[in-house]
Amino acid sequence: MTAASTTAPTGPPARPGPRRRDHPPSPARAAHRRTDLALLLLTFAAGVTDAVSFLGLGSVFTANMTGNLVMVGMAAGRGGSWTEILHGDVPRCTASFAGFTAGMLAGFRLPARTGWAALYGTLVLHLLFLTGWAATGADPGTAVGAGLILVSAAAMGLQT
Repeated sequence: MTAASTTAPTGPPARPGPRRRDHPPSPARAAHRRTDLALLLLTFAAGVTDAVSFLGLGSVFTANMTGNLVMVGMAAGRGGSWTEILHGDVPRCTASFAGFTAGMLAGFRLPARTGWAALYGTLVLHLLFLTGWAATGADPGTAVGAGLILVSAAAMGLQT
């Protein structure tokens, strides 16, 4: 025997080569990719929804309720009268919270295996919102704006 054959190899163990791409991914892997893509699209939709609602519906969030609590707290901390507070951000934030809660409750009532039904419901609510938004010329009044806030928040609650 030679000295080279009796010594242990040095360095890290050999890594397997690159995975061959000449065969399709397994069905489980394809399902994970679809899920990942759906989650990315839902995240994008939540961000766009919050931006549109905040900029177009009077400084209210419809996808994330924490921001609404901050807005209500800021309105209460300004030191104005209760009449000023109740005519400011509070009604819009309350409408958003109510719509989000209704959407979440509807989503919780769906069986776990029907996740796609919740996504389709979210899509329908978003389309309803867009129809109302277009019908008002992107400038809804107070009552219509509150209705649009409810619909948008319900879509995001259902998505949640």
